[in-house]
Amino acid sequence: MKISVFCIPVFGHLNPIIAAAKELTDRGCDVTFYASPYHKEAAEKTGAYVKIITTPYDSIINEVAKYSGKRLFTVVRMALEYAEAVLDRTFDDIKRDSPDIILHDVMTVNARAACRILKIPSAVIVPIFAFEERKIPTAPARMSPRFILNIIPSISEIVRFSRAVRSISSKYGIKKRDIQWVFNDYGDVNIITTSRELQHYPDRFPEERFKFTGPLLFEGRDKPADFSVDRKKKTVLVSLGTVYNHNPDFYKGCIDAFAGTDYNVVMSVSDEKILNIAQSAGKNFYARKYVPQLQVLKYADVFVTHAGMNSVNEALYNGVPLVCAPQALDQFMNADRARELGAGVILKKISPRNIRSAVEMMLSVPFFKKRAKELGKGLKEGGGVKRAADEIMKLQKGGESERL
Repeated sequence: MKISVFCIPVFGHLNPIIAAAKELTDRGCDVTFYASPYHKEAAEKTGAYVKIITTPYDSIINEVAKYSGKRLFTVVRMALEYAEAVLDRTFDDIKRDSPDIILHDVMTVNARAACRILKIPSAVIVPIFAFEERKIPTAPARMSPRFILNIIPSISEIVRFSRAVRSISSKYGIKKRDIQWVFNDYGDVNIITTSRELQHYPDRFPEERFKFTGPLLFEGRDKPADFSVDRKKKTVLVSLGTVYNHNPDFYKGCIDAFAGTDYNVVMSVSDEKILNIAQSAGKNFYARKYVPQLQVLKYADVFVTHAGMNSVNEALYNGVPLVCAPQALDQFMNADRARELGAGVILKKISPRNIRSAVEMMLSVPFFKKRAKELGKGLKEGGGVKRAADEIMKLQKGGESERL
């Protein structure tokens, strides 16, 4: 089976699709992974044949997400502009290769367009909560007001978004409605990387097309840890992910909260100055620019996190309760959901006292650990990457053309 793989170049979206591509390659599929230059090494770990696609957006997409991406429409617009650049560079290649399936991230509009134009079945990885298909979602209205405010676009963003939709539509002869729903348009089979219990309004996503597999994990994605903690002590993992990790106030708050305590504090921090402060804060601090999150979560007792979807799922999969410090976008919804289901709390204000109090609550109140384990059991029962590969390999040619 010949499979082409596409993803927007953001690690939060790449990690699950890398796991799926690795599993498919291991099963003998002929997998071609189209990757940006910045994610070549990660793509190569799948064992797939990697084709590098260079666009003007490769070096700035994470920076835009970091500083402007707190506005949802900015992310949507940039995803669409990036999609056009990739489609221009890969469409003829896809047409010539004629893959049996295209596997892609839900926000990778170029792959969705190629599937519909060339009538190739699509397998979609959804590494966020699923939203109603091709509708303005109702779920956020029930969730965080901060998320709702982030949805409201500026006039300039609407103009740029509309321009990109028209350009792709006219250039490739695809209907505008088939590309304009950037984060909630789906394929023939859709792999939702959480559980039905965690998903908002799960009844709106029929099992025939939407497969709740839990997180797609690939242990080989992480480099080995260069530190070893005392497992007899409680371990607190601290990370804001790969995009929103430039937050000095947050990290200083964590350092002050745990300095002089008996906790192991494993901290992922990119800022050199903060890194030096953390590394000199005490022998109980293990601060690094890179921390192998999957490895640490196997023995962590609490996770202080930005509440990105992968981080929430991976923590709960390992039965680790959450102290959430959401930074942007869907992280507010993810944090609200973890709190609502009893597996964590949300930091309303970042301060050493609040951080330490929240962590000590997670450690001293058994209910939070119990709920994290219960939710983790549900995530594991989804079948993970092996079930995802099973569902993907069931697809046959003609899927998108038949559905649409």
